[in-house]
Amino acid sequence: MPWHIKKTNIFRPNDGFQYYRGDNYWTKDYDKRKVFSNEEDAIALKNITGTKVMGDKTITYQPQSWRDAIIVSE
Repeated sequence: MPWHIKKTNIFRPNDGFQYYRGDNYWTKDYDKRKVFSNEEDAIALKNITGTKVMGDKTITYQPQSWRDAIIVSE
């Protein structure tokens, strides 16, 4: 079963969905979305994290662009 990742545009929430296209790009065009052959690959990408060093602490966070994303099966 194919899977894809979508989210609401955080700057224009009434503008509909955006679909993950690949290479850290999002598109409004459903046909240009990246399709995953299994859910595990989509989950691994959605759960991406970053790190920041602040003084003597390293903070792990999820980038804003991924926080509200959901994984959808077709």
